[in-house]
Amino acid sequence: MLTLPVNYWDYLGWKDTLADTLFTLRQKGYAKARKAGQIYTPEMIVNGVVSCIGSARDQAIRSIDQATAGGSLPVIIQVKEENGLVIVDVGEGDGEAEAWLLPVRRHSQVAIHRGENAGRTETYTNVVRGLYPLGRWSGSHIRFEMPLEAVETQGADTYVVLLQKAWDGKPGRILGAAKGPGL
Repeated sequence: MLTLPVNYWDYLGWKDTLADTLFTLRQKGYAKARKAGQIYTPEMIVNGVVSCIGSARDQAIRSIDQATAGGSLPVIIQVKEENGLVIVDVGEGDGEAEAWLLPVRRHSQVAIHRGENAGRTETYTNVVRGLYPLGRWSGSHIRFEMPLEAVETQGADTYVVLLQKAWDGKPGRILGAAKGPGL
């Protein structure tokens, strides 16, 4: 599970120090893809297609079961680190998709200063710290390389690679995924 903090609550007077406009835009893209008129937190998107309230445990479990009913992800992705590079091998499959590298900070504590959680300190896990496009995949094996220093941004200590369908700028189904060291 990845956390992508959003910034659309900033107008309330407290800015989430981990939030990113790109994550807000991504969530809005998911809403457009499912023809929903609103976005909310904590929203959970499972495998790029199933949306639910992330804090509702039973609903989250049902959503995960629904999204994974067909078995594992259809495209195999392998990652390794070599000579200062993250090397990503994406296997064969059907369709077209975009490959993404997401730097991740495994744990981050944030003091909440305003709103309903004011005075609390929350621990975020697997916090995404950026979205880097690796390139387009068209069903054939392809290799991508990214400097390892790119994943060491904003305190990230590992990374995830996603292969995700998209149409009209809207994120879609996750076809493959791989995780970096420590996840």
